[in-house]
Amino acid sequence: MRAPSLIVLSAAVLLALSCVKEISSEERLEREISAGPAGAAMSASELAQVNCADAVEGLAKARAAERDETARLIAYMDLYSAIHKKVTTLEDAMSRDPDIRYQEGTKNVVDAHATCVQQQADVRFEL
Repeated sequence: MRAPSLIVLSAAVLLALSCVKEISSEERLEREISAGPAGAAMSASELAQVNCADAVEGLAKARAAERDETARLIAYMDLYSAIHKKVTTLEDAMSRDPDIRYQEGTKNVVDAHATCVQQQADVRFEL
């Protein structure tokens, strides 16, 4: 009789310990704020270096008919991944600092983002 009561008691303790504790919205917000920013914001000069000008060469290389289909597919995938990374970098920077879109001297960053998005769509379409 003693063993079953010990099992029941153990199960009750485990159940009590595994119950989910409700966290208020304020506590969640405080946790997120205390964790710090997700990453350092990039400056406009650093963002100006991110562009997709080299994608034209990569696309020509992927289109090359003299290469076998597997090599062409890999070239398309590598190009798409590289462009996607640049688009993500630009979008993250613009979401962290929305004023980049409107500041004087950052038009090239906005244009680079638009060009990269268009080239990403073109590569995906051809892929």
